Amino acid sequence: MLATYWDIGKMIHVRQQLEGWGKGVIPRLAADLKNELSDAKGFSERNILRMLTFYKEYQSLTIGQPPVAKLEKEDNLISPLSVSELNTEEISISQLPVAKFQLNEIQLITKISWSHHVILMQKIKDLPIRFWYMKQVVEQGWSRDTLVVQIKSKVHERQGTLINNFDKTLAQTDSNWAKHLFKDPYIFDFTTLETEFTERELELNLVKHVEKFLVELGAGFAFVGRQYKLEVSDRDFYVDLLFYHLKMRCFIVIELKKGEFLP
Repeated sequence: MLATYWDIGKMIHVRQQLEGWGKGVIPRLAADLKNELSDAKGFSERNILRMLTFYKEYQSLTIGQPPVAKLEKEDNLISPLSVSELNTEEISISQLPVAKFQLNEIQLITKISWSHHVILMQKIKDLPIRFWYMKQVVEQGWSRDTLVVQIKSKVHERQGTLINNFDKTLAQTDSNWAKHLFKDPYIFDFTTLETEFTERELELNLVKHVEKFLVELGAGFAFVGRQYKLEVSDRDFYVDLLFYHLKMRCFIVIELKKGEFLP
């Protein structure tokens, strides 16, 4: 479907450039398609305009098989060839020929739905940031509504910014994972707390909205429990919130503090 939409956008764009098609063509085209393909959906005037935008956003590619030898390098980056050096009839829609993007990021364009593309084209104009959100959609399984919420909260500016001591306390591989995993600040505007609240009220509210809480934390978190009991040197301690992370394969303790943190 993405390939079809891209092709329709290309057709309209080419006709506009070569034959001077004006804006009035698209409403007529939408009406003709509706009459000709009465059972098909997705060919409204608005959606055809989106197809044209889709093509313009990614017009450095076309449908077909990518020249693998030219694109795949040991460092997993696209060869910095100009578009004119490539056979454009062989470039796949999943292989955007832009040197600064990693191949796995370029392939994301075919891994997300049209409705996700529409949201991203409308709300994210910066292409590298848009590809960052595509990656999150694929890796974390964000729905359209979740994507809108995350864009609104500017999660790309918060990811990986948490103050930490991971380099000193974790092995390098785990440290890199952990630094990528956490963000700062976390936004819990889904809670229903008054301006003044206690730590226990915050804890109960987060557990009450645990599904939204997990979305804000990110992919891979599994909720284990609240006020989880730990025995250390014959003393009892109670962890506010305990999670297990499926990718890092470790437990993550969350302590909720309004004042000074006491380990």
